[in-house]
This record gives sequence, structure tokens and C-alpha cells, in this order.
Amino acid sequence: MAELLQADAHAVARDLEDRGLIYRNPETGDHETADAYLSGNVKRKLHAALAAGVAYESNVRALERVIPEDLPPASIEPRLGAVWIPAETVEAFIREVLKLRGAAVQYLAKAGTWSVQVNKYEAQGNVTCSQEFGTARMNAIELVLCALNVQTPTVRDPHPDRDTYVVNKPETVAAREKLGLLKERFAAWAYEDPERRERLCRIYNDLFNCSRPREFDGSHLKLPGFSRCFELHAHQRNAIWRIVQSGNTGLFHAVGAGKTAVMVAASMELRRLGLAAKPAHIVPNHMLEQYTAEFVRLYPCAAVLMATKDDLAGDRRREFVSRIATGDWDAIVMTHSTFEMLGMSVAYTTRHIKAIIHDLEMAVRISRSDDRSNRIVKQLERMKKAWKVRLDRLANEKRRDDFLSWESLGIDWVLYDEAHLAKNLWRHTKMARIAGLPLANSQRAFDLYLKTRHTMSLYRGQHRGVVLSTATPVANSMAEIHTFQRYLQPNTLEALGLEQFDAWAATFGETVTALEIAPDGSGYRLNTRFARFINVPDLMGVFCELADIRTRRC
Repeated sequence: MAELLQADAHAVARDLEDRGLIYRNPETGDHETADAYLSGNVKRKLHAALAAGVAYESNVRALERVIPEDLPPASIEPRLGAVWIPAETVEAFIREVLKLRGAAVQYLAKAGTWSVQVNKYEAQGNVTCSQEFGTARMNAIELVLCALNVQTPTVRDPHPDRDTYVVNKPETVAAREKLGLLKERFAAWAYEDPERRERLCRIYNDLFNCSRPREFDGSHLKLPGFSRCFELHAHQRNAIWRIVQSGNTGLFHAVGAGKTAVMVAASMELRRLGLAAKPAHIVPNHMLEQYTAEFVRLYPCAAVLMATKDDLAGDRRREFVSRIATGDWDAIVMTHSTFEMLGMSVAYTTRHIKAIIHDLEMAVRISRSDDRSNRIVKQLERMKKAWKVRLDRLANEKRRDDFLSWESLGIDWVLYDEAHLAKNLWRHTKMARIAGLPLANSQRAFDLYLKTRHTMSLYRGQHRGVVLSTATPVANSMAEIHTFQRYLQPNTLEALGLEQFDAWAATFGETVTALEIAPDGSGYRLNTRFARFINVPDLMGVFCELADIRTRRC
């Protein structure tokens, strides 16, 4: 800019700062445009600007104007098990309401597990625990532990004839009623004391109500090389500019809204600006020729390599992979099947599987401390065994072309179409046998998970390099929102303490237990579903940092 204006660079920067068009970020020392700096976690940026001194007074004034207003207590639902509620508050609740003085509560963030330690003899002789907020079979402390770990209490008795257990329906119904009463009492108790109410609201507002959504205006885009075969809509230009500026994006546009054109144009803009060297477009198997033809129609001069399944068969495999790795391509278009055939290296995959097994082992150790966690422990042990089998299979697998791994291709941007096909990503959770919460673990989802992690590592762990496109981000389960967040914004989840699904579910979701007609029509049964959102505005505030949502075509 200084060269074009034939002026001093520092003078140009000062002039732009005086006009409020750019700001120097005290955390990085770099200049940022106003729309980028005055969005995101503005409270963290305000604290950094205040600590940086008087030189950043203009930053402080601008940030103070965009700080979100604090949510009142009526807009915040305190729930047992929510990660933003301190363990000391739960201890105070047990001491004051349940009248147990020797309670110790701890939360292990790595495993997403709460533990409660009390004097068993004190709890057994406490009428509040055994009658008012508990039952003879499950006292209040056991129910508090269920609520903290997002579990549904179930009472079982030994079967008279077989070596197994059966559900005691009357006792189970009574325990679940007491659990609901306990949750309601905690929600009311949390706000009874004015000092405690202010403290909890302060924690919640600082943690979740701290972001300002960034507005993306792509009306200025010229898109060199675009054929102008049709005129892009405003929402398409905005989405293109969003991908170029912010990086990881969930392109959640309605069917027919033009997601293909957005991905193609964004890919070419990233190449033109030097932000991506070799983007890869991953499409469903039946759309390969159609997608490639549309790409060439939009950008006739683009160098596009279409990868078919036959190109990776037999002796052609090495030749074709070498073309991908050594060629200067504007885009590489391949199907989901071809994408899965180009696997990650054994070393990279092994490292991630070992990390998953380690997390499961930690969860098993914590769960074993609870006398009523046998079913949860068995579930976690089964998951750990399945991962160990996958690890052994990977170690014993003989690869013909181990050096031809995904990392060696030089692909640094992944645009994945119809991303709902990879929604069955593994998760370990203590919420067992909950309707609406599938525990599937598909190879396709895990493969995409590994490749998105590798792609983001090329940008020093920033949320860049991945675009997931689908018209149905939430189709069958509320948990699918967390899945897309794990793909696209893992650092944000980790910073909020929501990396573990149970922590996310306790903060933004709630299980609902109700009587339903049995599938065979023989009568009624109790069924628990993960079917209700809470604190929705703050969930959407975090989710919309990555999600570009369009519910209509134009």
C-alpha cells in the first residue's frame, strides 16, 4: 500500500489506525483488519490490550464498544455436571442441601469425569440422602454422581433363574424421579445466594458469552479466472470470503444454494493468493465427473486432476500418486473411496490410536472408583479392546506402498463435500444406552479425522485447511454438532473444556426420560433420549464461529 501511495509504510499504518480500519494486535504484534480484530473472543483481546499499556488505548475503546452484554441469571441454566461450574460449588451444595460435611468433589478434565467422595456411614444415616433426595436403593450421593457424569440411574436385581440382572422398574422410576428433583433443587440453590449467583454468572459470561461473530462481506471480490457463466449470489460471495479469511468452515447451505461454486471459487482464490498450494476436493463416488465438469466450466483455465478409482489400481498406483505429489495442480478432485485408499502413514495413525487408548484407560480408572459403574467400565473396556485390535491389525498390515501416504502428496487444503457421510466419528462417553446418541465408529470418519488433524498441523495448529460441506449437518442426533466441532474447531473445544463429549453434553444438552409405547405394542416402557438443548444462544455463538448457515437457496 505504501508503494502504491508513494508514502512511508509507517505513515500509512498510522493513517489506517487513525481511521479505525486496522488495529495492531498486542498478542502477535501484527496488524489486523477491523472486522477480524473486533470479532472472536473480544474479552480476551480486551484483557491483552489493557495489559499492553497506553499505546493500545484505541484498541481498548474499540473493543469496549463490541463487548457482548452480560447474560442475566434467567438466561443461564446451571446444571450438575456442567464444566463451567466449579467443583467447590458442588461441594457446597452437598454440604448445605444434603447435609454431608465431609464431601470432596473433583473433576478430571482429561477424562471428562467427576468423582465424589463422602463418608459412607454418614450418608447411610442421613435421612435427606436416603429419603428426601434419594431412595433406599440409590441415595442422593449416587444420584449426584449420575447427574455429574451425565448418566441415567438404573436399579437392577439378580435374575432368579439365570446368572444375569434384570431392571427393577419401580425402583428405577423412583430413582429417576429423585434425580429430577435433585437437579431442580441444584438449579434453584445455585442462585439463592446473591454472591454465589454473581460468581457463577461471571464465570459463564467470561467463558461462553465472550465472542462477537465476524461479518464477512465478499461483495468486493473480482475472482480472476472465473468464467462468469452465471452471477454469484451475495451469500456465495460472502461464503468465499469467509473461507479465504477465517480458514476452517462448515458450509451448511440448503440444497440448491450453490455449495459447489463456493468451494470451487474459494479453492481458486486460496491458490491465487498463495494461501494454499494444492487443494483437494473430495466428492461422493457418483459425482466425480459432474463435479469436475462444473469446476472446469467455472474456471476453464484451471489445471484440474481428476482421480478415478482405476488410477489407483495395480501398477498405475505409483505413477498416479507421483503425478499428484509432483504436479502443480490448481485442484485435485477425487471420490470418497479414492480419498480413503490414500491412507495416512502407519506412524501417524499409530500415534493417534495410542492416544485414544490412553484416554480410554484413564476413563476406566476413574469409573472403577464408583461401585455402580460396572456397565460403564465394561463399555469402555470393549471400546479399548476394539482400538487395540485396530492397532494390532495396523502393525501387522503389509503395505505395498507405505511411502505413498497422504502426507507425501503435498495436499494442504481439504474441501469435503457431503460431509454428513462422515458423521459417525468415535467418541467415548458414559452415556450408555441413550436413544438419540449412536456410538458408531466408522473407518471413513476416523480417516477424515486423521487427515483434518494433519492438514491443520501444516498451519501450526490453526483452524485452517478444512472445509466441510453438507445441507444436513444435524440429521439424526444432537451429538452431530459436537462431531463437526471436533473436525473444525478442536482448539476452541479444548480451551472451553468441552473436548470430551460428556462435558459438552452436560453444558449444552439434557437427557429426557419419558414413558413410551414399546415397539411390540405390549405396553409402555421408560426410554431416555438425549433430546433437549440448553443454553442455546451460547452454543450457537461457539458453533457459528465455523458454520456458514444458509437455510434458503437465495
